[in-house]
Parts: sequence; C-alpha cells; structure tokens
Amino acid sequence: MGLASCGRPFSKRTFAVAAQRVLVREGAPSPYMFVVREGWVLKFDLLPNGGRQIIDILLPGDSSSYEELFQSQAPSTLFTLTDAEICQFEREEILDICKDTPTDIRRYGPILGDNYSRLRMLLGAVGRQKAEARVASLILMLHERLRKVKYATETDMPFPLRQRDVANLLGMTQVHVSRVMAAMQKRGVIRKRAAQLTIENFSELIELAES
Repeated sequence: MGLASCGRPFSKRTFAVAAQRVLVREGAPSPYMFVVREGWVLKFDLLPNGGRQIIDILLPGDSSSYEELFQSQAPSTLFTLTDAEICQFEREEILDICKDTPTDIRRYGPILGDNYSRLRMLLGAVGRQKAEARVASLILMLHERLRKVKYATETDMPFPLRQRDVANLLGMTQVHVSRVMAAMQKRGVIRKRAAQLTIENFSELIELAES
C-alpha cells in the first residue's frame, strides 16, 4: 500500500533510478519518505567494520520506513538492486496532515504496519536453524509478497538477489547459499535462471521452510 492510496493528495516527485545506485545514504539529511513503484530496493545499515547488513527488501508498493517520518537524517541506506521507479514524499507534509487531521492517521496505519510485517517475516526466515529452511522461507516470503502486487504467478517470480545478498540477509556464507540453492535445483524444488526463479515443487519447498 502506497501513500497515494490513503485518500489525501500529497506533493510528490516520481523519478527513475538505475540499478546499483544509492538512493539515500544512512546518516545523510533526508526530508523525504520514499515509496517504490517499480523495481527492487535493498535497505541496509552500515556496520562499524565498514561492512553492511541488509535489513529489508523493498518491492513495488513498499514504503521505505516509518522511521523517516520522525528523523531528519536517513536511518538506513537505500540501494537500488534493479532499475527502479521511486515516489518521493515530503516528510513534513505528511506529519502536518496527520496533525491537522488526526482521523487520517488511521489511514496511514496499514502503511506503517507493512514495515513491521516485512520485518517479522524476515526475522522468521533468519531465525530458522537450518540453512535450507532459511533459504526456503525467504523464497516463499518473497513469492507471497510479489503475488500480492501481481509481479509473480503461481510458480514464477523475479529473483534478482545475488547469492551474496541472500547470504548477507540470512546470516550465511555465500558458499553455503550457493550449495543450498544448487541442492534445491538438483532435487527439482526450484529452478533459478538469471534473475528469474520458478518454484517447481511447492509442497517440498514448504517442508524445507518448516524443517
């Protein structure tokens, strides 16, 4: 659910961003809130050792973060994984409307709730003990989200995540992710080609996720 569906007009700017670009950097001044219209955007935090930790994957219709409503600096870095189309909203305008018309706050609740829902789903995948369960849970989660916005069929979905992205997100090594996905393909559970993934055996994928 995007801000544009909340029933109130907002000033916004829509623009295209090429793949592999920083949309906003953690700690930088940012008076905006973003909604992804097209493409995939990674949200990550910078670590003290100079590394990064992916904490969310934004798909079409997702807003960047409720935190941006209350902070003048970007709480995390947003990085386009694919070519993307972004809607940019003025943070102060959103807050002013909520202040002037308190009943509108209820309309924004589902938007903020989507952020929590995504976080819970990601934590559920990361919390699995077995590597196979983590990867399977991630695939199922992304497939469910993409189907809701009509970017996936019953079996086919875009999957532009690189193995290093999956490893970072799930707390695994890239080598381990490669082995797990290769094993899944060999068993006929999934088929991965370029930036597309096909789920060939749903029941077995669910079993792996629950193992």
